[in-house]
Order: sequence, then C-alpha cells, then structure tokens
Amino acid sequence: GASQRAKPRKWHYVYFLLAAFDLVTVSGGLYLNYRIMDIFTRSVEVNRVWAERISAYSHLGELAAEVDAPGNDIFDNRNVDQEFLRMQDAEKAFDLDLAQRRREMQANLDPKVALPLLALLDAIAVAKTEMVDEAARIFGYFRENRPDLAGERMATMDHKYANLNAALLELRRAVGAIQEQHFNAQTAAAAALQRYEY
Repeated sequence: GASQRAKPRKWHYVYFLLAAFDLVTVSGGLYLNYRIMDIFTRSVEVNRVWAERISAYSHLGELAAEVDAPGNDIFDNRNVDQEFLRMQDAEKAFDLDLAQRRREMQANLDPKVALPLLALLDAIAVAKTEMVDEAARIFGYFRENRPDLAGERMATMDHKYANLNAALLELRRAVGAIQEQHFNAQTAAAAALQRYEY
C-alpha cells in the first residue's frame, strides 16, 4: 500500500500539465499587458513632444504678429523711427525662433518626416520677408511725407501677413496629421497585441 501511495497517478500529471499551462498563460498575459502599457507610455510621450512643437509654432505666430504690428501702428502714431526699430527687433526675435524650430526638426526628426515640415518653415520665412519688405516701403513713404502712398501698400502688407499665417496654419495641420498617424499606428499595434492575448 505504501509503494502504491508514493507512485504518482495519471491525474497528477494532468494536474501538473494544467498548472504549467496556467503559469504560461498568466505569464504570457502579464507580458502582453506590459507590452500594451509600453506602447501606451511611448505613445503618450511622443504625443507630448509633438504637442510641444505645436505650441512652439503657435508662439512663432505670436512673434509674427509683433513683426506685423509696427507697419499698422505707424498710421496711428506716425513715429517712423520708433516703429521701424520696433519692427527690426521683432523680426530678429522671429528669425531666432524660426532658426531654433529648424534646428530642433533637423536634430530630432527622421529626414522623411522633417523634409515637408522644413519646406513649410521655408514658406514661412519667405512670407515673413515679403511682409517686412512691404512694411519697409510703408516706412519709406512716411519718411517722404507720402502717407497716401503708404496707405496703398498697407493692404499688400496685410496680404503678406495673411500668407504667413496660412503657412503657419499649414505647419500646425501637418503636425496634427503626423500625430494622428502615430496615434493610429500605436492603437493598431495595441489592438493586435490584445487580439493575440485573447
């Protein structure tokens, strides 16, 4: 009887097999949950970085408004030298910020992603230069005591400012599209893992 008790029965093997299967299943489930959480964490971090970029591009829009303002304010105060200097200072701040955005893109983004965004930065730079050139004409006419001619250039300057804002909007839209693509890819990866877990 004692030797019979020591001999494992067949159902013991089944029990050990089921226990091992449970262990593998739980371990696999934990690993897949870890992978899903990792995807989620990385997705949140990437989204945070892109959100910071959008915020920086919005700040660029604020700086652009400061470059544009003197060309309009001159019509109220007629202080050519003050407004011209104000525009130059605002343009320097804008150019510095734009260069910083460009460096950040080149340093941190895959070239395939960066290229279309850098092209939009180029369009923004061109629109800003055209706007400043128009403002300079306005200041020139005020120096010649020809506010009538300056007034004719104001609409053109505002049109150039609208082009600048349109390029900034296009940049923010492009970033939004990248964020959406990234989110969709991460969601699909997480969904695939969840299907596998099931």
